[in-house]
Amino acid sequence: TATTGIYVMNKGASIPSFTATYSGFLNGQTASVVTSVSFSLSPSCTGNTAGVYQIIVNATAANYAFTSVNGTLYINPAGSGTQQVRPVFVCRQTLSAPDANGFTHIAKFSYQNANATPVYIPVGTKNSTSGAAHNTTGQPVVFMPGGGTWNVPYSGGTLTWQITSNKSNGSTGSLSATTNTTACPASSAMVVQDPGAEMLVYPNPSTGMVFLESTADQPTGTLVEIYNALGSKCAVRVDRPTDRKIELDFSSLTKGMYFVNVINTDGSLRSYPVMIE
Repeated sequence: TATTGIYVMNKGASIPSFTATYSGFLNGQTASVVTSVSFSLSPSCTGNTAGVYQIIVNATAANYAFTSVNGTLYINPAGSGTQQVRPVFVCRQTLSAPDANGFTHIAKFSYQNANATPVYIPVGTKNSTSGAAHNTTGQPVVFMPGGGTWNVPYSGGTLTWQITSNKSNGSTGSLSATTNTTACPASSAMVVQDPGAEMLVYPNPSTGMVFLESTADQPTGTLVEIYNALGSKCAVRVDRPTDRKIELDFSSLTKGMYFVNVINTDGSLRSYPVMIE
């Protein structure tokens, strides 16, 4: 295999140089036998259109045929018309008993992305939390058009989420959201995010049909929305043969990267990238 990774750039900047790692050599051979490597983007682009693109590795070596483990290039919106990603504190829930990690509260945050395409901001100085002890599991790094949510188990007190993103004047700016004592209504009680309840998405890549399976029943009213790499909503056939399985038919769509957004009845959102070949 030939594997590349995740890259991010601003619209209008130069496309970064990609690198690859290799595996599967025989008889003690190493990557030194690779005679050439190049990279292509799907869909093709010059860096002037914001969106999400697959990075395909094209490598050659005598007596080997490489399978590309595709990477992802995020081109964030920049320049005129760009909107900052805005974090928002919604409310906090006091747990009846500490969770498995000893946290006593859940802070419900949301974010707003008024841009037409996803924005990628890795966890770090531009996507950070500070304050009370908390669990960072599920911290968003891909900010989908419209918005999403993040439920954070924490110890109470003050917790701040700060996001630095591009502005329309070509600079960057930081926006933050800080917890307070606003309590969540009983009707919007939140569940701690459980990695074990994540969706299994397969096959991925796919040539048409994609299946989502969960370890827990999906409540009535759960929505599924599909967006392409440029942030446009796409129409696909959605079937639900069981409460834990969703079938998506991408056969009417062109090849490329898509995002499956699963929106729960409490407004929380989980996004899953899917590659259609």
